[in-house]
Amino acid sequence: MLIQPRDRLMPGKAAGMDIVLDYMKKNYDKQLTVAQLALMAGLSTNHFIRAFRQLTDKTPMAYLLQERIKRAKQLLFSSERVKQVAKEVGYRDEHYFSRVFKKSEGVAPASYLKNRHIRIAVLYYGLDDYLMTLGLTPVAALSYRERVSRHYVLPKQNTREQEIIRLNGSRLNYEKLAQVRPDLIIGSDRLLPGEMLESIAPTVVLQHTDLVEQQLSRLARILGREQQAEDWVNSYTEQKHFLRMRLGERDVPPAVSFIRVSSEFCRLYGTSNQTGTLLYRELGLRQPHSLPEQTEAVDFEISELPQYRSDYIFLAVDPTPESRQRLDLLLSSPEWRSLEAVKQGRVYSAGDLLFRTLGPAGRMWAMSYIASRIGFRDDRIIHTNTGL
Repeated sequence: MLIQPRDRLMPGKAAGMDIVLDYMKKNYDKQLTVAQLALMAGLSTNHFIRAFRQLTDKTPMAYLLQERIKRAKQLLFSSERVKQVAKEVGYRDEHYFSRVFKKSEGVAPASYLKNRHIRIAVLYYGLDDYLMTLGLTPVAALSYRERVSRHYVLPKQNTREQEIIRLNGSRLNYEKLAQVRPDLIIGSDRLLPGEMLESIAPTVVLQHTDLVEQQLSRLARILGREQQAEDWVNSYTEQKHFLRMRLGERDVPPAVSFIRVSSEFCRLYGTSNQTGTLLYRELGLRQPHSLPEQTEAVDFEISELPQYRSDYIFLAVDPTPESRQRLDLLLSSPEWRSLEAVKQGRVYSAGDLLFRTLGPAGRMWAMSYIASRIGFRDDRIIHTNTGL
């Protein structure tokens, strides 16, 4: 049967179908009947079924099942029990729900997210790192090229990078995302997904946290990857404790600045972000002089720079000509040249450090990179020559 385009429906009928579709999306957990929906659309039952199929290529009950399964996948990601998921999507009997779900997806609901063949797209920076740390490769993820001047793929992840479709986070290509046919899309509350994503695959939104171990362990429980998460946490904890022990050998921990230059600002980052968490909370380094505690970031004028004294500076620049111009102004200023860290040659490129520290493997790499630049060298630290 050829599917006729929507505009072939009479205007009144199309409006009635819009009401029905919206109602079904919002009330998938109710016991809906075809007769009830036809009455809502103002059509006879037979006419309604034909019009519905013409519009959606599905029968009303098949469409309702689709909405229930999509919502069930989202709820399963939130770690709710199968019994509660069944109830929330309109099934009173969890065993019947499990049979319906397995018939639709080929696997029982309790095992769905633990299926290593599940196709997951991730739509925030660092989430690709989380999945690969757990031994999974996303089918699609955001590109870093538009956000940083240099982005380097970690050696252990390089072989899987070619399997990932990279998307521009500023101008998301929905058609390109749909072409990879994800079973699930994972986003972040830092970059809320649009309604278009729901038409591609069930979408869940993770609450952002700078506590990488906590986020990794949560994802591992959901995806059945607890051992991989435990291995990473053990390695990270060992490396962190070793570096803090080395720091304890110094009379005073060094003060470290992380500065980002964009087309609009010069920004000094504090503790309340992913990079600050690594520098000041986990490694125990000191913040620059005069930077308030518990600060996410401070935008500063070049004339204010000398008040933020530090022993080391990590400097990042956004990948735009305007950012380079602002950087040139900063580097040529007398305020910059007056800094002790600059005089001592203790200024290092931060590259993509701000984004790399969003994920587990990236954070471990960043810890080693920072430690090597401030004078900690040991065989237990993994050194990676990336040209940063």
